[in-house]
Amino acid sequence: MEQKLLSLILFGNLCFYSFSQQNTTVSGGNASGSGGSVSYSIGQTDYINSSGSTGSINQGVQQVYEVEDISGIKESPSLLTAVFPNPTSGILYLDIDHSDPELDYELVDLSGRILASSVIQTPQTIIDLTSFAYGEYLLNISSGNALIQTLKIVKH
Repeated sequence: MEQKLLSLILFGNLCFYSFSQQNTTVSGGNASGSGGSVSYSIGQTDYINSSGSTGSINQGVQQVYEVEDISGIKESPSLLTAVFPNPTSGILYLDIDHSDPELDYELVDLSGRILASSVIQTPQTIIDLTSFAYGEYLLNISSGNALIQTLKIVKH
């Protein structure tokens, strides 16, 4: 009798642990609105990346929104910037609410090599990072020869 009980407990634990969730989550829930619904969890450590012609999504990963001005330069009060998604897996959007015709950007690696540069002609500029390695980059925004802002960009 005791051996049957022990076998039943062992079998029950084996079934429980073999079908349980593999990740530790801190919290989660469901959110819905007029555009649809989503289930989310906080604290999950792995993810699945899906992308298509209209965008991409990382399922099961914490999305960190990190824009860090590391230039130490006081930015112009009329220059409002937004860089997203950051970290990115490929395409980066740079939104600038400013009409300076001399604005440009340079994307540099941490060793100082210029990897991409262009004049900022529209309020939203698309910067393609898909061909670059994972890591940290600096995005320098300048007007003429004057550096206005430097932002840290993370690609993963």
